[in-house]
Amino acid sequence: MIKLKKFSDKITVALTYIFVVEIAVAIALAINFMYDYHFFGSDSDTYPAQKAMSKISEQEYDSISRYLTLHFQSESPDGLSAGEQKTYDYYVSKYSAENTNIVFKFENRTGFVVFNSDESFDYDDSDSYCYKEKRSFNVFSEETGSVSGKITLCVRKDMTVHDNYALALMLINIAMTLRYAVFIVLFILICVAVFLLGWLMYSVGKPKDSKKQFLVDRIPFDVLVLIVIAYTAFTLTLILLTSVPNIKETNIVLWNAIILILELFQSVVLLVFCISLASRIKSGSVLRNTVPYRIAQKVSKKTEQDENIKIPFIGKTLIAMSAVLAIDLAIVFFFVYKFKTCETGLLSDFNFLFFAFSQVGFLFVFGAIFFLIAFNLNAMRENSKKIASGDYGSIPDSHIMFGDFRAINDDLIAIKDEMINALEEKNRSTEMRNELIANISHDLKTPLTSIINYSDIVSSGGCDEEELANYLGIIKNQSQKLNNLLQNLIEVSKVSTGTMEVSFETLDIVLYLTQIVDEFLHLFAEKNLTPVLDVPDESVFIECDGTMLWRVFENLINNICNYAMPNTRVFIDIRKNGGNVEISLKNTSANKITLTQEELVQRFRRNDKSRKTDGNGLGLSIAKSFTEVQRGRFELVTDGDLFKTVMTFKENKQTENNE
Repeated sequence: MIKLKKFSDKITVALTYIFVVEIAVAIALAINFMYDYHFFGSDSDTYPAQKAMSKISEQEYDSISRYLTLHFQSESPDGLSAGEQKTYDYYVSKYSAENTNIVFKFENRTGFVVFNSDESFDYDDSDSYCYKEKRSFNVFSEETGSVSGKITLCVRKDMTVHDNYALALMLINIAMTLRYAVFIVLFILICVAVFLLGWLMYSVGKPKDSKKQFLVDRIPFDVLVLIVIAYTAFTLTLILLTSVPNIKETNIVLWNAIILILELFQSVVLLVFCISLASRIKSGSVLRNTVPYRIAQKVSKKTEQDENIKIPFIGKTLIAMSAVLAIDLAIVFFFVYKFKTCETGLLSDFNFLFFAFSQVGFLFVFGAIFFLIAFNLNAMRENSKKIASGDYGSIPDSHIMFGDFRAINDDLIAIKDEMINALEEKNRSTEMRNELIANISHDLKTPLTSIINYSDIVSSGGCDEEELANYLGIIKNQSQKLNNLLQNLIEVSKVSTGTMEVSFETLDIVLYLTQIVDEFLHLFAEKNLTPVLDVPDESVFIECDGTMLWRVFENLINNICNYAMPNTRVFIDIRKNGGNVEISLKNTSANKITLTQEELVQRFRRNDKSRKTDGNGLGLSIAKSFTEVQRGRFELVTDGDLFKTVMTFKENKQTENNE
């Protein structure tokens, strides 16, 4: 089934559902009408038409009474006024043979026909009419007063005029033809309504944030169920009240309209409830968003730290089963007591049906609980099987579970997540190890190759003094690079294994950094870089290891000299910031910085992937590790060609004597 993603599509399906429900209710009302009119009875060939014509005739008697009164008054000496004459002419036209299918005659108590609407009609010929009715009738006459008698009303069988009688007979015939087909149509409409409702529930998304839930979803579920039940009971009560004979029988159209309006609101309420239920199921808040659960949750928070109150899973199971059996036994004993105290003592006088219903309902609840337990156990079994087989990508969420099952499944999901993280970390470690081996091999091979080659040239004895001095200088430089690499590897190993020894001392970082910059002035000059030192005028003290901090600055300054753009400035600052001391080194990179900040501090990672520049990719990693070992914080910031490192230490405020 395709999910509805667009809000407009959901609105369209919802409106279609409401329309289908209304059509189904209208057909159900039509079936009720046909049942009342004996369409499915043994007298269905005559009763519907006779009853329909009787209902229509009921509405004609007032007009007939007025017509006869005006007729008798027209024969009096005074005659009729202009307005009465106009009304009388209207009735004459209305009840003429060309305008109606009914004929009637009025007889007084002696049997004399006082009035006949059609003298040519034979009231005794049953083939000329399809409906005939006689009833006592009183007509007011100014001369004689009230005239009592009987009126005979017949409906012509040929139905030559298209009036209410002809229309009713036509509808009766159509309904008689479709009386069984409407059940099929009603069944199809119910299936369509259920499908549309299920489609909407299936398309409901899981809310990512509880604050974005609709207002109806925030109502406790048990309260929402009570509201829906109360509204449904209110609707049924109104339907029953409006189904009394004086409303249903006298004005069937009004009654049908009332029912359709009530069912319209009922279908909307049911739609909102089902959509809210689907949203709660997908978010796992059906049981959690109930009043008892909220109360229990508040109580459990207060007793969460008390180990004596916690009950194991086996204990909970035994308590639940014991409670179920106790309730069932109580019901059985209650009905046994009622049977024993029955006055007659006969089983036929005992309300056994209610006892059976209570037991069936109890078993239904017990079966539903058992099904939920079995469903949760099966879900946990499938989840554990997937984890055991290495399938970590399709573990479902535990929002459909409850209680200890949910807790166990959450633990399985946590194990799955940890295993995924471990595998990803293993893959990253393998990748870094392979890259580390390749980089170390390159960085070791380059100086060793130079040392071996130039040593062979020197040992051959074919060099003059100038070449010999040059070659020996190259061998010395390459040996120093190799020594630096090995020293860095040893330091990295000590940091990784936690064997690095730190000797903390109080150090004036302003004086210390000034001395370091002076010591590296020659290196800045070789690279055509201008250091700009910005430090406070007074002394600033920190707790650190002086030797280790010197290694940090050495690596950072070497890194700047290797990668900074020539003929630029290097800014070295010291700032106090809320009890901390921030030391920053900022320069402009000669090449575009392609690595991220995290990659730059990884071991053997260099922005120069060709590895043609000096350095081995360990400088920033050692600087970061040494800073953190001294209880400092190391940050690296890149912005375009800007490269900045910031070290933060706690300020150690000294007294004048210490200073």
